[in-house]
Formats: sequence, C-alpha cells, structure tokens
Amino acid sequence: NFPLDLASVEAPFVNG
Repeated sequence: NFPLDLASVEAPFVNG
C-alpha cells in the first residue's frame, strides 16, 4: 500500500 496505487491491493509494492 506504499506506492499509493490501486494496485497496492494486489501488490503492495507494484506501482502501475
């Protein structure tokens, strides 16, 4: 959830 991205729901470090 760090990258402040909706993807954080599936991958806390995936920012895309």
